[in-house]
Amino acid sequence: FFIPAVPYNLKPLSTKFPNPDLLLKQCETGKILLTIPLKKAVIIPQKATFDVLDKKFVYVIGNNVVKSTQVIIAQEMPHLYIVASGLSAKDKILAEGLGKVKNNEKIESKFVPFEKILSDLNNLHAEKVRTKKIIKMFTKFIQRPVLTITISIGMVFLGLLAITSLPVAQFPDIAPPRVSIFIEFPGSNADVLVKSTLTILEREINGVQGMQYMLSDATSASEARIIIYKLL
Repeated sequence: FFIPAVPYNLKPLSTKFPNPDLLLKQCETGKILLTIPLKKAVIIPQKATFDVLDKKFVYVIGNNVVKSTQVIIAQEMPHLYIVASGLSAKDKILAEGLGKVKNNEKIESKFVPFEKILSDLNNLHAEKVRTKKIIKMFTKFIQRPVLTITISIGMVFLGLLAITSLPVAQFPDIAPPRVSIFIEFPGSNADVLVKSTLTILEREINGVQGMQYMLSDATSASEARIIIYKLL
């Protein structure tokens, strides 16, 4: 059974649920998530409200004129308010730029569907949750300096081991070395270059020590080229 401490004006909640894995033990506390359906609820973003003393107001837009209207908040959710009274589902309110307008001032407004605002608020909430998780992670390192120093020393030690075991060269070989031979035969075409020059040179170069393979080509501009690739 779970009976939480509640204010004097609220009734305590008593419930029973299975605990097969013994996750909860005697005298431990937990959180219960309750789904409360709200019918015909008027929901507004928190950023669309402003405070005057201890009361909350919104700017209602009618005929492009803003008018401050007091609202009574029934419940509060992340980035949202559930309005008990003061607004109806047909009212249009100012969602942004509250500090740039005055009461009974005529403005030019653009209608934005509530689904779009809700989607932006959900993305903002998710971003805040991720930020909190990152801050929480770094807070652990700040609160535990011994663990932080130990991890830092271990990372430095592993880095030194990696430097000594990795092959290092001042000028590493990125591509295999090669030798290029350019040939010019003015007045000839590609067929003449192949028969008169390229074939002879390829025959003489073939079998040179350290050679892996070679490529040759001839163009109709009286030019030819032989590229010899050597072993690394």
